[in-house]
Amino acid sequence: MSVLRKRDVKATSGGEATEPAVCGLSASLPGVWEMLSCSAYSDGSRRVLSTLLLFVDEGMVKVCLNDRDQGLTAWFSGETITSCLQGLEEALARDSLQWRAPATAGRKKR
Repeated sequence: MSVLRKRDVKATSGGEATEPAVCGLSASLPGVWEMLSCSAYSDGSRRVLSTLLLFVDEGMVKVCLNDRDQGLTAWFSGETITSCLQGLEEALARDSLQWRAPATAGRKKR
């Protein structure tokens, strides 16, 4: 059964902000989960939540972790979704990701 179909685009109303529940996947990726779900630093100051983009390109699974609070992105790739996310988790834990400013940073629109 295919999940591909054309969908009607409808505006959705934003509900009240709540923290999502922890599941088996998020529990196995605590660093990734913290980046995505923690809205405050340990000192109590607020932070903008990160986003995670997951896609396939040239036969590899790739993720882009976007730290929206600090304006930085980090990329990781693997042969499977599992290896890609586990590798990202391990790199976060080792603090070995190469964080980069977006390519458009510092450029002015013409």
